[in-house]
Amino acid sequence: MQPPAISQLTSMRKYIKPKTEYRLRIGRHIRLWRDLKGIKQQELANTIGITSAALSQIENDLAEITLHRMEDIADALGVKPEQLLAGPQQIFTDQQALSKDLLHRIVVLMENMNKYFSAGNHR
Repeated sequence: MQPPAISQLTSMRKYIKPKTEYRLRIGRHIRLWRDLKGIKQQELANTIGITSAALSQIENDLAEITLHRMEDIADALGVKPEQLLAGPQQIFTDQQALSKDLLHRIVVLMENMNKYFSAGNHR
């Protein structure tokens, strides 16, 4: 039995797609960031030098995006390129966790200060 020819493998590629949960959803994240910043699709497309239709393809994860294009989009949105990988909801979730940790530390510090001053150690 002979292995399949390269042309056969190439034509079969369209049938072999990774499961959705393993694919990065950069396009969706771009749309979320754009909406969060209040930027219209046409405005972003003009800023980065592509058509609105091309940006729509990217945002719907129907077109692949190059690293260079991702950097252009990130610059236009005022975010870091790596933030496009996570999306704003992940960034805010991380900030909320940080805020909870900071709040906990402040409460512990205040409790310790109360103990210190109520024990008369402030002289």
